[in-house]
This record gives sequence, C-alpha cells and structure tokens, in this order.
Amino acid sequence: MNLLEKIKPNLTSPYLPCDSELAKYISTAIYYAESIQNRPKDYFSCRSIPPYTKQAIILLVNLFLAQKSNSIENLMASKTSSIIHSISTINDLLSVEIL
Repeated sequence: MNLLEKIKPNLTSPYLPCDSELAKYISTAIYYAESIQNRPKDYFSCRSIPPYTKQAIILLVNLFLAQKSNSIENLMASKTSSIIHSISTINDLLSVEIL
C-alpha cells in the first residue's frame, strides 16, 4: 500500500483533491520531513518511511488541505496558537526519528 492510499482515509478536511493534487501535497510534506530531519532530498523515495514520520506527514497534509479549503477556522477554531501547536506537534514527531 502506497502513502497516498494510507493518507486518504485519514483526511479530515472537507476539501478532497484529486489524487494527482493530493500527491503534490504529500510530496511537499515529505520534503518538509526530510529537511527537518536533515536528510538528503528524495531520501524516502527508496526507503520506507518510519511510523512517526508517516504520522507527521499525514498531519501536515491535513493542515495543507484545511488551509486550501479555508476551513482552518473550523479545523482549529481559528486560533493562531492552535496552528502553532499543530506545527510544533508535527516537528516533535519528526524529531523522534532524526538521524
């Protein structure tokens, strides 16, 4: 099962893009994970993604979609502190598996 198939059931945003658009969001989230973990670009293209990193990618894609659909206020009660907390949680998940 590829990452796209694992992420689709975990989406919470009312905005559901087509698979090609969703794949772009996933690629962006993977790039973000690689950069936070100080891994080379395309590191996960030939390696499996560890569980905490995978969860962080799922959360980040959900955050991207919430912003895209302008439902961020519904998803996070329109509080800047909630968004900051979400990014902090994503970064914490990514830091668990840093090289």
